[in-house]
Amino acid sequence: TYVDQVFVNETDREQEATYIFPLPPGAVVKDFTLIVDGKPMPGEILEREKAVAIYEEIVRKRKDPALLEYTGRNTYRARIYPIPGRGERRIELRYTELLGFDNGLVSYNYPMSTEKFSSKPIRETVFEASIRAEGKIGAVYSPSHEVDVSRKADGEVVVSHEETNSKPDRDMILHYSPAKQDVT
Repeated sequence: TYVDQVFVNETDREQEATYIFPLPPGAVVKDFTLIVDGKPMPGEILEREKAVAIYEEIVRKRKDPALLEYTGRNTYRARIYPIPGRGERRIELRYTELLGFDNGLVSYNYPMSTEKFSSKPIRETVFEASIRAEGKIGAVYSPSHEVDVSRKADGEVVVSHEETNSKPDRDMILHYSPAKQDVT
């Protein structure tokens, strides 16, 4: 999963952003990158105490740090500072997980419900998932959101959902089934 999150500061003063992001059980963070003026600043994984100390030292020097820390129960918190007045900062987060297969369905859950705690509506939420399989893909649906399903080939489907000025209050859930193979 690839997350591209933009934080916009609508005030005239520098701000710090805090982003809470729960991962599905069994998911593992692969990388975390802060984008400053179009330049990626890749993160590295450190022990919590050392990472917090480095982050706070950089904040005192008024540079551009971002800290991603594990807070327990598969939840991470990112702190980004400074976001300049009337400016923005962007983070990229990648994680992997093994999807479950149950009763003939592969299921994917993308955590969006934490956005309901945002102080303001999210200007734009764009969700896109590419499903690729060696065989044909059968039914694709979401019980949680209206989605557009575009079949690119027998084994490739793109699922999308967009919202504007909203506070997503539930996770995105996708299910798909491998097409039944002909019995000969």
